[in-house]
Amino acid sequence: MDKRLIYLDQLMESDVVGFQKFCLKYKKEMSRKVLYCLIEGEDYKYYNSRVNAISGIPPVFIDCKGREGVIDALNLIKANLSYKKEFIVGFIDRDYYQIHHTADIFMTEYYSVESYYCLGEAVQTILALHCKLEGELYKETWNNFEMLYNKFVGEIAFFSVWCYLQVNNTNKEKLEFKKLNILGDKIFIPKNFIKLNSIDIRRYVEITLEDVVATKLHSVSEIVSLSNKVFGKAKQISDEEVLSKLHEINPSELKLFIRGKFEIQFLCEYLKLVIPKLNNEYNKKISQNLEDPLTLLANYAYTSPFLKNTITPVCV
Repeated sequence: MDKRLIYLDQLMESDVVGFQKFCLKYKKEMSRKVLYCLIEGEDYKYYNSRVNAISGIPPVFIDCKGREGVIDALNLIKANLSYKKEFIVGFIDRDYYQIHHTADIFMTEYYSVESYYCLGEAVQTILALHCKLEGELYKETWNNFEMLYNKFVGEIAFFSVWCYLQVNNTNKEKLEFKKLNILGDKIFIPKNFIKLNSIDIRRYVEITLEDVVATKLHSVSEIVSLSNKVFGKAKQISDEEVLSKLHEINPSELKLFIRGKFEIQFLCEYLKLVIPKLNNEYNKKISQNLEDPLTLLANYAYTSPFLKNTITPVCV
């Protein structure tokens, strides 16, 4: 294939996916009033009930295959006057970017939607309502979770900042490549050199009800040695660079650098460990089915006040 066509395919891949899906949905839904919700992936599991409750308008979710896909698709839709009367809103994860709410795009305050499931008040609600704990048993279980979660954050802090630097450097390269003339030699847009979505943090962190230990996440050499397939193409970043950035981060803000998927993986692992204990030792009858935690625990997750602030004006 001609290099120019390859470049254009890569440049337009995300926005075309979202926009084309919107057009198909629009043809099916044009006879009724709906709220088109542009999302990154499976986030509808979190947003569905909340959007319904806030807007009172049936939501139609469109997976735009990532953050850039949502933004690009929304721009294309807004540029077409045929859709100016439609109710359309985008939902994106903050990831490693600065928090920035716009008139028609909601951005999570934390890393991603999954982070909302792991905030203190969300976990407390899970323990109280899903696990039906109360009194001293509730307090003991909450204190146990909080202690282990704080250890988890500390154990993966170096790794999380290393991931941030990897992605941050790659994003800078993407911007530079997009500025190049498509007729030049370097016409491709680079992908992230590490595939964070393929990482299950439980493979690298031992989690028990007594402790959390990561054996090989405290230096760059340890990280790269874990998996050549996942980390083999990582950019060269020194321990000193990671530690320097880590020291810049206020401890209270470290959570912003922890990937939401890592947090939900930790929460699921904790529940898989604590629920059998509660069932066996305290005669509880808590369901151990956690195959789809984003759906199962959606009602307990934290709801951002900014969500209503974004959705309500769009539906006027």
